[in-house]
Amino acid sequence: GNLITSNLYRITDGMSSVTVEDWDDDGKEVELVLDSDKYASAREEAEALFERAKRMKRGSKAVADLLAVNHNVREFLEREKDSLELLLSEGQWDNDEMDEILSSTKTRLERQCQNKGIKIKFLSPPHTTTIHTTKTNP
Repeated sequence: GNLITSNLYRITDGMSSVTVEDWDDDGKEVELVLDSDKYASAREEAEALFERAKRMKRGSKAVADLLAVNHNVREFLEREKDSLELLLSEGQWDNDEMDEILSSTKTRLERQCQNKGIKIKFLSPPHTTTIHTTKTNP
């Protein structure tokens, strides 16, 4: 978009390509391939490219936020898994005690996710829980 805009004086409507200097890359010559079938002018194509770059930037931020949330939830789940494995290795537990441990873990997970603005849904049966997370807007 920047290269097109800075070289509009060289580009006439209907051109399919133009060779320009990229001063951000030490004046290296670059061939710009233009889509004259899709855009009425080079200016219109540059504007479309700028808009696409904005959308990609917003999308990148959203993906980065989701990755960070995913990482935090994964760390939490790994700590909980380690705690549960330690409890299980320390002794025999009856079903009621195990249900209480799992319920407590579920409550902590729900609280953690709520604090991070994550919707969480537990699918039954409870001992083979699958967790689906989505980021909500704060």
